[in-house]
Amino acid sequence: MSRFTLREFDIVIAGGRLGGLFAAAIIGASGYRVLCCDSKQLPVTTNGRSSDGRTTALFLPAVDALRDVGVWDQIEPFSEPLEVMRIIDAGDGTPQSRRIRDFDPTSISESCFGWCIPNSVLMSRLSQKINHLPNVEILTGIGVSSVLTRTDEVRIRLSDGTRVRTKLLVAADGRESSIRTAVGLRCRTFRFSQKALTFNLFHTRPHCGVSTEIYRSGGTFTSVPVPDEDGNHASAIVWMERAAEIAALKRLPASEFESRVRYRSLGLLGDVRLASDRNEWSVVAQIAERFFAERTAIIAEAAHVLPPIGAQGFNMTIGDILGLHKIICEVPEDLGNSKGLLRYHRARYPEAAARLVGIGGLSFVSMARDPVLTSLRRLGLSIAGDIEPLRRILMRGALGQRAA
Repeated sequence: MSRFTLREFDIVIAGGRLGGLFAAAIIGASGYRVLCCDSKQLPVTTNGRSSDGRTTALFLPAVDALRDVGVWDQIEPFSEPLEVMRIIDAGDGTPQSRRIRDFDPTSISESCFGWCIPNSVLMSRLSQKINHLPNVEILTGIGVSSVLTRTDEVRIRLSDGTRVRTKLLVAADGRESSIRTAVGLRCRTFRFSQKALTFNLFHTRPHCGVSTEIYRSGGTFTSVPVPDEDGNHASAIVWMERAAEIAALKRLPASEFESRVRYRSLGLLGDVRLASDRNEWSVVAQIAERFFAERTAIIAEAAHVLPPIGAQGFNMTIGDILGLHKIICEVPEDLGNSKGLLRYHRARYPEAAARLVGIGGLSFVSMARDPVLTSLRRLGLSIAGDIEPLRRILMRGALGQRAA
């Protein structure tokens, strides 16, 4: 792309990670001229896997979208079905199972909740799909340096000096979104005294397709099944704890860390062995004041950030993309018009706000050491697991479905 030429696209997507690539694939498959750019290079992978081992749990709407754009067949061999969601309350002090409830999707006529997939596989297969779309361009190592919105278009300058004109700018550039700031949108951030540690494990006991969340004072310990590797059972782990504890855990030698993992997981996985790097990040809840500005739509973590409970974060992103795609396809001759963007905001903001309150509340309660709050946590788990209509409502809600 020449920096001396004013290039024109129907839609520019700022951010080329999972959300941006997903949006580029879905929107580009509809025939729109799309530019997707990211200031960072895509991560290097080996045999379809990256060293950090990060994974994403995709629920059924996301999988259906991947089928629609023709990439699910290339992704499915690397996925593991999530057949049961198990929640355990382990109380305080010495961890032990005090309440266990299983949520089985067959009760709402689904064979599984979704599939867990390595992020590197998702990104590489989406990139391959986009590379076969002649109307879509991907630029890595080149970001957006300036934005000027007008009533009928957006003027953009890229970091390499290229000038671009578009009808709609989509911000998918993360929780510290520069696009969100450039178009004058504020966001509210709620901080917890927690961090999350993510890593992959090999373990001796099979996971049997069960994703387990163990609640204990300090935070949740979540194991998500991933495909076996070289004959080893494997799971992806998200361990939430108070910030000082996470810092200490990350410094431990591998053998001592593995011993702590076995203890925290209640021994459910058997003997464990670290299978990836350990990565940490701060746990926050965040929401933009609006999901749109002039000729600009805000999606993914630029719009909302949730604590890593219940695999809601990226599946909320899929809801953003599908909702925005539906609206722009209804009025293709006037992409980015204010009425359409207002409809997008009204469709997505209430759900994001509700999930922020719900998941944020769960994160707060998961930290609780107060005996009253821990008792309420166990009571809430019992009620949610034992009342069948409520179980079904919660499962459909987690999957982004309306209650039947």
